[in-house]
Amino acid sequence: CTTLIQKCVVFYFEVIKPNLIPEVLGKLQELQQFGYRIVLVSAGFGIYLKYFASDFGIAPIDLFSSNIEICHGRATGKLDGLDCVGQNKIKLLEQKFNRDEIESIAFSDSPSDAPLWQWSNNGVAICQIPTWHMQCGVDVLYYNLKK
Repeated sequence: CTTLIQKCVVFYFEVIKPNLIPEVLGKLQELQQFGYRIVLVSAGFGIYLKYFASDFGIAPIDLFSSNIEICHGRATGKLDGLDCVGQNKIKLLEQKFNRDEIESIAFSDSPSDAPLWQWSNNGVAICQIPTWHMQCGVDVLYYNLKK
């Protein structure tokens, strides 16, 4: 019987990791080399995002995500805590950071993260085609998925 943790490991290494965007990973690594502290704020689930964080040198305390409620090793179908979307991302960040005391750059591939861009000092839209980001008033990191 495959455990939930084993399934999450397989999901990360077989589904998520092979599909990571090279341009985004390059920017993440560049910022790390310049001494930036990387904080991952995602609506994805921490149960598999923790493997991404580990792979890319992001401290466990710097992972803010939606979390699945686990009871006796099984997912209950409920969330454990806030769903890390929209304004909830800000609530989670403000539990740990004083916006006025840090300099931050927020990268996102969705206009639903406008609150995160507004909270940060600089917002960056991650997009393949120059469309929706023009309405958001943020910088852009383009990527190309042609392989």
